[in-house]
Amino acid sequence: MKKTVLFAGFPEAELLSIYKVILPLGYRGLKVKPEDYSKPLGVLLSLDQESSFQDAGNLFTDVRINRFLVMAGFESTDINLLLAAFRKNHIASIPYKAILTPTNRFWKLSDLYAEIQKEHESMQQMNKKE
Repeated sequence: MKKTVLFAGFPEAELLSIYKVILPLGYRGLKVKPEDYSKPLGVLLSLDQESSFQDAGNLFTDVRINRFLVMAGFESTDINLLLAAFRKNHIASIPYKAILTPTNRFWKLSDLYAEIQKEHESMQQMNKKE
């Protein structure tokens, strides 16, 4: 699998800046449209066929995703390289990030975002207590 970054909830201007950073690194970028937020990650990355998933209806038709990225096919060195390149090129911090795993490959993008958002908020609360 080619190293790919899925982007959801990014303004177009910011995505252009990000693509200028990731393309020279050899990473592919895919923008996810809001109407595709209810699709599994494996489908969005063309790893799985959409017909193999049954959707019990889109319960999250009004999901708002704010600057979320998912890295697929990345090793830890790739993650470090990507984040360093973002800092070097003054890309604003992206608090909602995930790595594609064998388990979350079958998750809907909206569900993974909700989980990552909860984890981020929990970490923020723990940091405030310290």
